[in-house]
Formats: sequence, C-alpha cells, structure tokens
Amino acid sequence: MQSAKAGGSKIVVRQPCARGKCAGEGTPAAGNSCAGRKICMGNSSTYGPQLTGPGFARIRTLADPLHKTFREDFTSVKNSTIATVLGSILICTSLDAQHGKEHNDAFVPGQAGETNIAREVRHQLVTLPYYGIFGDLAFLVTGSVVILVGQVVNPTLKSDAENVTKRVGVQQVINKIEVLPPSPTDNQIRVAEYHAIYGDPAISTRYAFRALPSIHIVVKGGNVTLEGVVANDGDKSLVNARANTVPNVFSVTNNLQVEGS
Repeated sequence: MQSAKAGGSKIVVRQPCARGKCAGEGTPAAGNSCAGRKICMGNSSTYGPQLTGPGFARIRTLADPLHKTFREDFTSVKNSTIATVLGSILICTSLDAQHGKEHNDAFVPGQAGETNIAREVRHQLVTLPYYGIFGDLAFLVTGSVVILVGQVVNPTLKSDAENVTKRVGVQQVINKIEVLPPSPTDNQIRVAEYHAIYGDPAISTRYAFRALPSIHIVVKGGNVTLEGVVANDGDKSLVNARANTVPNVFSVTNNLQVEGS
C-alpha cells in the first residue's frame, strides 16, 4: 500500500489483490503479482484508488447537493422531451386516422370563424411559386402546432411549404407532405387529365382562368385523385366524368368539395 498527502487529505493507493480478492480488510494480499485486476478498498473492491481524508469529505459534502440538483433538472428535461414527442405522435396518429377529412385545403376558402394562424398559413401556401394544379397542399392547426399534409411533384415545394409556415410564428411545424415518385406514365396521365378536365368549356370558363385553379389533379401509380372545390354538385359530377375518360387510369377518387357544403 502507498500513501501520499494532498492538501490535508491522504490518497491511499492499494496494490492489486492476488486471485481478485482481499486477503484481509484493508490489507493487500502477499505477493508482487496479481492474477486479478481488483484493488483493495477496505470493505469493498473496485477499479481505482481510494480517496480519504477531511479534504475529500468536504468536497463530497459540497458536490452531493449539486449532483442531486443536476439529476432533478435532467429528469425534468427528459420528461418534458418525452411529453413533446408523445404529443407529436398523438397528433400525427389522429391525422392519419381522420385520413385528412379535418384538414384545410390551402386553395379552398376557409370558414368564417377560422383562426388567424389558419388564415395566415393558407395565404403563405397558396402564394408559393411552384404550387400548381398537379399538387395538393393542406394543413391542420392544433393549438400552436401546424401539420402540413398533401402530395406534391416538386420536392422543393415540400421544404418551401415548411419554411413559409414557420414564418407565421407557430410553436412547431410537422411536415407530412408526400413527394410523389418520378414516373413518366404518371406524367402522361397528368397531362391527359388536364386536357380532359380543363379542355371542357363548361369547366374551363368557370375554373381555369384563376391564379390557382381550384380543381387539382393528383396522380400516383396510375391512380387519380381530384382535390379542390367546385360551385355545385353538377360540376363535381362533370369533372368526375371527364376524369374517367382518360385511358390507362386504374382509379379516380373524387374528393372535390362543393362550395357552402
């Protein structure tokens, strides 16, 4: 055993014990070599020197409250982080269960009593430069959290939508917008659907000549989804009929809303 003074405190460094255990309490085993790697520490064995003396006792007295405070603060932060993550998961799960039925389409006029946040998010989304009729942007406002949903062809549109929404000053933006995979076949269907729908004079004269036409055509894997708003049920049926005239389309889902309904 070796000992040294350090500021009124004694550092005791005990030699390794033979066969990995103490020969006696506080007494190292005989022999210069040790088969084990443990060090005698009085009533226990551990890896490293034992620090004893009044100086180290005072250090521990000062450090224990700090350690307790750090542990409590760390626990508080950890619990807060877990609560935030769980809250986000619950919001996203709720939105998936609703399948978007409670979301707000960006290009559809909002209700009279919608919040300032919803109104501002809508304005930011519809003014995006790459937002056209082959994409669908929508959102859901829950308190100070905004969830972005929809499907877009241009990947830039997804990131741009998130960036402009953050400018509104919300606490959190959850971006669930899907970027549609590149597909020459889907591109052909998009063009064909555009001509079939907006090529009809009864439709084009009412909906085509706008900064952002209100009938959007979303194509994924040969399946067509119609999103947006029309004036009446007759126009909704007409658009659906025109969309079904395009060849090589597997299905047409008509999610068009009627104004005032």
